[in-house]
Amino acid sequence: MTRLLPEPFPDPNDPACIDQIESRIVEQLKREEEPGAAYLDLVQKLADRALGGIDLPQTRVALLALARGYGNEGRCRRDLISVSKDKLPAIIACIRRMKEETDRAIPGHRPRYSTGTFGDIVEALAEVVWRTTFYPDNSGKEAVAELLPDLVTIFPGLSSNLVMIMLADHPRCDEAIAKVMTSQMKAGKAGQKGLTTLAHSLFSLYATRDDPMFKAAPKVMKLLPDPLPIDDKEARRIFVEEPLGIEPTTAAEEIARCREYIKWSRAEAEGTAPIRPNSLLPPSLVASSAQDRIAGYEAQIARLETDFEGWVREKRDAAVLRLVVAKPALRSYETLAKKAGPLTRALIESLLAEGAAKESRPRTFAIPSPPDTAFRDFGFKLLVIEELMFVQDVLIPKLDLNTFAREHTERHIDRETDGYDVIPEIRKYLEALPIAPDALALVTRLHQSSGMDGGAGVYDALWPFFDPGCGDEPIAVTDQAVHDLALVPNLSKISGLENSQPGPKLLTALAAKGVVLIDEETATFRKNRDDRKASW
Repeated sequence: MTRLLPEPFPDPNDPACIDQIESRIVEQLKREEEPGAAYLDLVQKLADRALGGIDLPQTRVALLALARGYGNEGRCRRDLISVSKDKLPAIIACIRRMKEETDRAIPGHRPRYSTGTFGDIVEALAEVVWRTTFYPDNSGKEAVAELLPDLVTIFPGLSSNLVMIMLADHPRCDEAIAKVMTSQMKAGKAGQKGLTTLAHSLFSLYATRDDPMFKAAPKVMKLLPDPLPIDDKEARRIFVEEPLGIEPTTAAEEIARCREYIKWSRAEAEGTAPIRPNSLLPPSLVASSAQDRIAGYEAQIARLETDFEGWVREKRDAAVLRLVVAKPALRSYETLAKKAGPLTRALIESLLAEGAAKESRPRTFAIPSPPDTAFRDFGFKLLVIEELMFVQDVLIPKLDLNTFAREHTERHIDRETDGYDVIPEIRKYLEALPIAPDALALVTRLHQSSGMDGGAGVYDALWPFFDPGCGDEPIAVTDQAVHDLALVPNLSKISGLENSQPGPKLLTALAAKGVVLIDEETATFRKNRDDRKASW
């Protein structure tokens, strides 16, 4: 077919054919002077052959191999960046012409992610565009996104996550997604896989608040037909149970699933699993990652065997919390309940009712009212909280970000997303936290950590990914702390205060109070020495 493909060409019915094609192309691209150009030229030739109806079984499996994205790595990636803008328009033109095709069956091996139809060719080409469109030029994705509503009407089996998320690049994102979902619902079983992909993108537990599709979800739900043109049981599964992780299951089913995952992970760890030839990860890292997954699955099996009901309850609680804190998801489900059948509506209403009850429960870390106004300097108060809460363990409850986030209902607080800066809700809680005079009397020493000595415990909740190596600096103690010194009558030592670069006014007040200042390095050395003596 072309010099980059295997000769003789593998039997398209052979389950190994796609791996064989991929291996051949990987090796051939290594020899090309312009591998990115060669990669896209091959895609173009195959797209033309598909439109001409030439060797469709071979063309289909070849494009499925090309869509895996190995051309988007190393030297080939660098070349792609320079040539994709010129070569992608021709491929996109081929995709546009495919609106004139029909979703006919094509003989050949059918991987689990494929449909065995002409739609596989369309999806493969769209994935190639996704993988070879580079920021800041997003025109390739935008062009395919505008074609998708019509393409899904013709090829309802389109379901790749890479293809579906390109709808976020459509200039009228909400209208496009609603049109695609409507087509998928009307297509019945053929459209369910793609519909499931979109439902997860719109409001699953893992959709992030910055995701344009997540933001568009409430409008999308309003644009869907009323009533929804889909079987009620399927709607409940696709729109609610699977995205929110509460699909009905048994302990035996979940344990069997974990054991299957362990089987594949163990094969990866031992190097006997089929690994794609373009993998960028060294074998040692692949094995280490696999071992970590095995440990996680084994721990989950132990939990399922001993506390399946508790595991189910946790998943239900996570779904309820999602609706409480993720307002786009909440508004989406409120609209969905009005358009769905009785089974779907009943499940949504029960989740919403649990969410309302959750909001009314007392919180472990409720914002104190009235708020504390004794301290004027937040940086100084943080040192006091660190000493009393995390060193002396007398200021309780000890602040825990996971519990705080789980109970907070005004917005979704996520360690991974929010943890690279001070979390405003945690700061507000700490600013308002009252500290009794008898507790303050226990403070004889304070320490401000730069982070190089392991960091302060309070920062685990306030600023989880505080990293002095990246230039982060602790919240400074300012001259306002002069007014706070009277709150800690027995304070005699402060270490690490040089991290705040205190001014003359504060230094004078500390000297007048008789507070001894010790630099962080000396304090850390003394602590380590004392710890060693204690261990002796």
